[in-house]
Amino acid sequence: MVRVLIKILPTQEVINRVANNQLDLGIVYAPADDPALLSEELYAAEIMCAFPAGHPLESKGTIFPEDLVGHDLISISRNSPFGMAIEKAFEERGVARENVIEVSHSFVALSLVENGAGIGVVDPFVTMRRLFPNLVFCAFRPRVAINPRVVYARRKPLSRLQTSFIEHLKLVEFDVPY
Repeated sequence: MVRVLIKILPTQEVINRVANNQLDLGIVYAPADDPALLSEELYAAEIMCAFPAGHPLESKGTIFPEDLVGHDLISISRNSPFGMAIEKAFEERGVARENVIEVSHSFVALSLVENGAGIGVVDPFVTMRRLFPNLVFCAFRPRVAINPRVVYARRKPLSRLQTSFIEHLKLVEFDVPY
C-alpha cells in the first residue's frame, strides 16, 4: 500500500520530521544542514513579481525593490529562508520592505494579489499551468535564486517508488510566464 501525505510546513519542521523518520521525503527551499539527511537539488529558478493585469508596473518588464516603494506587498514570511533572501535583496538596494502582508506560501500570496490586495513577490512554481490567468508576472532584480531540493534520511534507503518520484520531480518543466 502506498500512502501519500502532502503538507505545507515550515522548512525546519520538514527537515526535523524527515530526520526523525516522521516523513520519508520533504521538499524545501533551503539547504538541509542536518547530518542525518541527504538532499538533491531539483531545479533552479528565481523569485518574481506578480500583479493584476493593467497595473502601472506591467510595462516595466523587470521590477526592482525601488519600483515597489509605496505599493502594498504580499510575500513570504521574513522568518523563512526564502523571506530572508527577499529581505536581503531589498536591503542591497537600500529599500525598506514596507506595507507587507506576510504569508506562508506563494499560492496564498497570488490568491491575495488576484483579489487586489497588493503586489506579490513570489516563487515561480505556483504559476504552473497558469493557475492565475488574470495576473501578470515580471522578473525581479536583484536576482534571488530559489533552489528547491528533496531531502530524505541518510540511513534509510529510498524505495523504487520514492526514487521514481524524485526523478519525476526533476523532469517537471515550469512555465515561467515572462
